[in-house]
Amino acid sequence: MVKLDYGIINTWSCTPTNKYATISPNSYSATPTGLGLLPNDYNFGIHFTPNVKDLEATLAGTAVRPGFTTNIGVAANNIGTVNQSNITVKLKKPFGYDTIATSIPPTSILNDTLFWKNVSIDFLKSQSFYVELQVPVNEVLGAEIIYEAWVNGTQGDTTPTDNYTKWIDTVSGSFDPNDKLVSKTTLPPAYDVEKDRLIYTIRFQNTGTDTAFYVRVKDEIPSNLNLSTLRVINASHTYQLIVREKNIVEFAFPNILLPDKTTNEPKSHGFVQFSIQPKVGLPVNTKIENNASIYFDYYAPIITNFATTQVKLTTGLANNKNLDFKLYPNPTNGTIRIELPYNGNGNWTLSDISGRQLKADNIANDEKLMELNLNDLPSGTYFITIQLGENVSTAKIVKM
Repeated sequence: MVKLDYGIINTWSCTPTNKYATISPNSYSATPTGLGLLPNDYNFGIHFTPNVKDLEATLAGTAVRPGFTTNIGVAANNIGTVNQSNITVKLKKPFGYDTIATSIPPTSILNDTLFWKNVSIDFLKSQSFYVELQVPVNEVLGAEIIYEAWVNGTQGDTTPTDNYTKWIDTVSGSFDPNDKLVSKTTLPPAYDVEKDRLIYTIRFQNTGTDTAFYVRVKDEIPSNLNLSTLRVINASHTYQLIVREKNIVEFAFPNILLPDKTTNEPKSHGFVQFSIQPKVGLPVNTKIENNASIYFDYYAPIITNFATTQVKLTTGLANNKNLDFKLYPNPTNGTIRIELPYNGNGNWTLSDISGRQLKADNIANDEKLMELNLNDLPSGTYFITIQLGENVSTAKIVKM
């Protein structure tokens, strides 16, 4: 039911959350002359592009504190338009973190990797796997903890790059457990609104002394994000999504029954995770700043930190042209050769799929053939950006 104002023209529309769906018609308009229900039905039709196979992996975790347990959740999302079966889900946990419990027992475990095989997921559905881990008591504060997840089917995939994901957390001591994270802290000037979607994770914990019956997360989406593209991709508990005026989005967790951390520390945590596109053509140096308000029952809200993403040049050049360089072998087992089209001074950077820079170096004027050693990096997808003279380009590297 949509509430309308009478005496004026009202227009309402329906926006698909799936990139393979279209809505018809685009909108309806009506001018009610009084109170009550309108005499007509207003239906929207949804059409899906047929036979699209597209799986997606997402990760979200709770706080990592020495001596305590932590939780990591893997969501296998079928964002395509056909049901899929025989799916394999893999989670690689940090070394030395013992598995305490899992929501669904893994099919097998090899070293630090858990496998769930023969998983079936209908289209537009998800299957989540939650793992409780013991953090070593001697874990170093400030250390980076890395989780990796893969979701792979046997029927091919339209966009295989999102079948892999990485979650990086930092070991902390005493801290505020209610925070907000963003998947990318920088965007290139020529970003792609779909490929460079931002993933936000809002985490909360009941640090009180009794059960929280109702939790509400309020997020005012900044004007440089496209609210119509918001898609919830993971959550710790059943939720209701409410979109209000002035770009305000609320995630309501009614009857969540979240225990306090003294009663049950592992289950006192919760989170919600969503993706959203930046608006087209944001200028260089634009900052996308976003925080959230977390309400526990009737108490005053807890305000999270700001999660910030900035549109930045990877070089100091304002107008770059494509640089036609070659990579081989690609995929690689460890070493990859880079052949440049001409000599010149420049630089290169290697980043993971979240945009985090892993390696970087300068290019000498006479250096036309280079070798890059990836033996110290785990298997996965990486991106190398090379700037030479006034030209710059980025290419994908797959490490087997």
